[in-house]
Amino acid sequence: MSLRERWRWVYFLPTLHLLVSSTSLLLARIPSLNFMAFAWMFVMLVDLPISLVSYFLGWKHPGVALVWVIVMGTLWWYLLSKIVEVLFHLVAGRDGSPSVYTSGRLGTGSRVASWKWPAAKRL
Repeated sequence: MSLRERWRWVYFLPTLHLLVSSTSLLLARIPSLNFMAFAWMFVMLVDLPISLVSYFLGWKHPGVALVWVIVMGTLWWYLLSKIVEVLFHLVAGRDGSPSVYTSGRLGTGSRVASWKWPAAKRL
């Protein structure tokens, strides 16, 4: 298995979220780098469905709220990336041959498995 097959694009957004959120939070703690708090506010804005919980937790438990945004926000972006990947495979198919999503086996695809597509027989 090549590096390209192992490293899929679905990991890009969660990794970016983890790096930006943890780096901006840590750099905002340094007095000369207080302007990095703007990046943390951007992370909170982009993670709006997830960060709503941290707004309510932050008043009494700020440490839990920070961990919530970093961990659950990263998982949120992974979930969004996986949904986009599945939708992409539903629309385009992986390699041009019918996939499980488009072959009609799941009852959601527009194509029907038939003798015309040999890949459908293998499913």
